[in-house]
Parts: sequence; C-alpha cells; structure tokens
Amino acid sequence: MTLSSAPWLLLVGQATFGTPMSFDQALGLAEAHPTLAAQDAALQAREAREADLSAVTQNPTLQILPGWRLPNSDDPGFEIQMQLTQQLDLGGWAGRRRDAARAERQTLAAGRRAAALAQRMEAARAWFQLWRYEAELSALDEEAELARALATRLRTAVEAGAALAADGVEADIFFEEVATHRLDAEGLRFDAAMGLVAALGQDGAQLPATAGGPPQVQIPEEQAWPALAARAQDLPDAAHRALAARAAEARRAEVAASHSTKLTPTLYAQMERPQDVLLFAGVSVQLPLFDKGERDRGLAEAEAITARAEARDAAVTAGRTLRQALHEVEHTREVEQHVRAHVLPKVEQWVALTQRRFDAGETELMPVVAARRRLVAERIRLIELEEERRWSEVKAWLLLATTLSAAEAKE
Repeated sequence: MTLSSAPWLLLVGQATFGTPMSFDQALGLAEAHPTLAAQDAALQAREAREADLSAVTQNPTLQILPGWRLPNSDDPGFEIQMQLTQQLDLGGWAGRRRDAARAERQTLAAGRRAAALAQRMEAARAWFQLWRYEAELSALDEEAELARALATRLRTAVEAGAALAADGVEADIFFEEVATHRLDAEGLRFDAAMGLVAALGQDGAQLPATAGGPPQVQIPEEQAWPALAARAQDLPDAAHRALAARAAEARRAEVAASHSTKLTPTLYAQMERPQDVLLFAGVSVQLPLFDKGERDRGLAEAEAITARAEARDAAVTAGRTLRQALHEVEHTREVEQHVRAHVLPKVEQWVALTQRRFDAGETELMPVVAARRRLVAERIRLIELEEERRWSEVKAWLLLATTLSAAEAKE
C-alpha cells in the first residue's frame, strides 16, 4: 500500500502571484479606476464648454441678395439688398438653460462620487475574498501535513502488522480529501485574485496577494446607529438621484421657456442705382398661440416626475442599505463569537479524545478521521465567518464615513 504522490506534488505547487497588496493600496487603486478617470474627464469637458454658455439663445441671421438691373430698365446695373435679424426670447430661456446645465454638471459630479464609492466597495469586497481563500489555503496546508503524517504512520503500522489494512486505506482517503480541498481552494483563490484585479481595472497579467492583514476599523456604538441611519439620504447614490431629479426639473423649465414668446428685431438695407441707399428697421413677434411645445414639454415633465420618484426610492433604499449594513455587523459578530467560543473548542476536544482512544487501541481510525473532517470544516467555516464579520465592519465603515463626510460638506 503506497500513498499517491501526484496530488501531493500539486498540493505543494503554488501559483505565481505578484506584489502583495494591502487593503489601503487596493482602495487607492480603486480610486484610479479608468471608469472614474473617464467620468472626471467628461465633467471637465462639460465645465470647459459650458463656461462660455451664451446669454443669447439664437445666432443672428445675415441675408445678402446681390442683383442686377436688366438692360431694358431705366437705370441698369448692380444692386444689393441686406437684412440682419436677431431673435430674442422673452421667457427667460437663456437663464433656464444655464440653470439646467449647472444642475446636470452637479448630477455628473454626484454620479462620480457614487461610482467611486461603489468602486471602493467592490475592491474592498474582492480584497477580503482573496484574504479568505489565502487563509483557507494556509489552514488546509497545516491539515494536509497532519494527514500526510497520519497516512505515513498508518502505512508503516500496516506493513508491520500493527494496524488494520482498512485503517491504512482510511488514512489515505482522508489525505486525498484534504488534498482535493486544497486544490479547490487554490482555484477559488485564483478566482478571487482575478476578481480583485477586475475591480481595479487591471488586466490580470499579475495576480495580487494580500498583505498587512485586514484593517481595524472603528464602528460607532449601537446606540448611535438609529441617528446615523436617519442620515442615509447623504449617501452618494441617494444624493445623485436627488440631484438628477433637480436636473430633470431644470430641463423641464428650460423646455417650457424655449417655447415662450420670441421677439425678432430686423435691420434692412438696400442700395439702388445710381446711388440711392434705403434703410429699414422693424420688429416681429412670434406668439406661442398654436405650437406651445406640448410634446417636448410633456416628455420633460414625464422625465421630471420619474426622476422625483427615483430620488424618493433611492433615499428609502439608502436608509435600508445602511440599516442592513449595521445589522450585519451585529449579526456576524455574534455568529463568529459563538462558533469560536463554543463550537470549535468542542470539536477540538472531540478530536483529542478520539485520537487518544485510537492511540490506546480502543477504537479504529474511522472515528478519528470523522472528527478531523469535522475540525477541518469548522476551521474553514470560522475563516469564512471572520471574513464576513470583517467585511461587514468595513462595509458599514465605508458607508458611514461617506455619509458623515457628505453631511460635513453640506455644513
């Protein structure tokens, strides 16, 4: 009976990962995501263009009509007529247009802040998942060493006639199970690393490894949570939707103003032969008697109504998101503490008792392997619970920090 070597060679083989990345570095790289850079460029382009937005909504029109008096006329020869018109709106269209442009730029800036928070959250989540699978790999490495030592010990004992062949096979099976779990975890670590580089906008040519351990964040005491949740409307997504509703209302006012009364002064000049020059000045008024822009105004009003509803929904969702995040902190802490303080110690005690009984010849190997299987499962479960608890704390911390900074900016 021999212990297979091929899985063990795969077990100790390590994928090549790049420079270790700390949590703070991941958040910093998330801020430099190409999508955020593009949004910055888009906002700067609009600011540059709209800084010169004219107070006049229409361009002047110059009409030139050169002509020639025919030979059979009294005084044949060249003549010319010119007309200059400038339409002026009387409904405040220019001011409404500037208001709408400013509201749209504010919406773009708020959207950028919402996207930045989402990018940081995605990068933070991916970093924690990578940390989790690295921790699982470390735990499985330790268990694999113990399983290999147990299988080697049983193989020697079986060859010497001091152990049952079935126990030797059971030890081999247990080792191969741990090796398989290790290979699965290696694949999950690769997926998590790819998820992290995706969150950072990188191509994955180099896969990161975590460094420095999870951050230690400070969450306010539970008695402060209701007051903090009440300020959830300051979260970037809710603020973005509120500004989008304001921009939609500004566009509605702009469309209404664009269909108001128009005044068009006109200057007309005509040169007749031999040297007569005629000058005329006039004014025309365009009254919105029939076409009042009903279609355009209807679309703008519908957009404003929809945007207001979306803003209300976003504010409610923000409050729900923050309350849920704070609850997850409390819940994950309780579950992790229970498993760490009550479940894992009892499983470790069970492993120790069954191992002593096996060493004393009072039982077969199967109870020992069953106990060790449960121990491996609980250790992996505890790593997952710790990752969930740490992530819930960081998630709440990011949301609260963003909310508080937005509230301070208002003040």
